[in-house]
Amino acid sequence: MLKIVSDGNGMGTRLVMPDGTIVPGVTRIELRPIIADNKVEAVITCVGVCLDIDVSGEFAQQLLAEPD
Repeated sequence: MLKIVSDGNGMGTRLVMPDGTIVPGVTRIELRPIIADNKVEAVITCVGVCLDIDVSGEFAQQLLAEPD
């Protein structure tokens, strides 16, 4: 699980891994307003990172079933 850590200003905000290591390549972290059930949405922009994405079978089937 990743964690957003901040000292209260934009330059001091970081995305860190469970061991405290800063996630490299993060250029922007945008926190959206709090919504229902006190949930917060974060949009994280990264450049020059390698991704290993695993999509659940159910989600992949939905994508294939939806017309373009």
